Amino acid sequence: MHIIAAGMPRAGSSWLYRNLSLHPHAGVSKLKEINFFSINHDRGYGWFDSLYNDKSCFARFDVSPFYFLDPAFHHHVKNSNLNTKIVIILREPNYWIRSLYYQIKSFTFNMPPFSDFIKEHVIKFDNRSLVVRLCEFDFLGRVNELASAFKGNLLLVNFDLIKNNPVRLLNEIEKFTNLPPFFNQANVIRSQVNASQSGFSWLYYISTNRFLRSLSSQLPLSGLIKFIQRKLYKEGQADLIGISADKNILDRNKYEILENEQDIDKKFPPVFKEAFFKESDIIYL
Repeated sequence: MHIIAAGMPRAGSSWLYRNLSLHPHAGVSKLKEINFFSINHDRGYGWFDSLYNDKSCFARFDVSPFYFLDPAFHHHVKNSNLNTKIVIILREPNYWIRSLYYQIKSFTFNMPPFSDFIKEHVIKFDNRSLVVRLCEFDFLGRVNELASAFKGNLLLVNFDLIKNNPVRLLNEIEKFTNLPPFFNQANVIRSQVNASQSGFSWLYYISTNRFLRSLSSQLPLSGLIKFIQRKLYKEGQADLIGISADKNILDRNKYEILENEQDIDKKFPPVFKEAFFKESDIIYL
């Protein structure tokens, strides 16, 4: 079985990847964000298979959150004939767009102003590009599109659950994917991965560069790449503050710049709680 964590970016995907890497029966790809069902699809299934070490694991995991923004993603998956389940962590658009902008800004020279960024932005990964027009993006429509494409095999998770009950979140993924139980209060990594706030934006670039990422599967240099990736992790409970949906604890000095440009909450209103998470933070579709 192939499990795809398909989004959203800036919604705990690095945290999820790190925890899944601990599970003894989860076959996690050597690299996070392989983007095979998106910008890297033309590399072929040989390349795809080479990113997984354990061929006998219960399930393979592909954590590539930018799938959520790529309209071609679900078509590539459906055409693959793989036995696939999809997990999506949903973060309210008004907080998500702020976080995405500042993360990209942290490693982008001459970052455009926010108003231009949402009109059109080219996201580059492994020297390949995905064009996104966020001012036109239909968040609910996208979820409904994926729900229709993967009916009966889609798990939606409220982003707030990473802070409020991370063990439950991981246990639900275990149940959804038929993984043997493993995660508990003692072994779950609770810290957030947040390169844009950690001061390691240059390390983010190194660890996501196509050539340097390829070294992670080659010895003896894999240790260096893994060290760089570990440096992106800020340990400790304090880091979980950054993933709270409470606007009062956001860095107001940062976000005030954006709020002066336009009313983000009106342009990107919260929609997911009302549509999906009124009664539960976990939804099976």
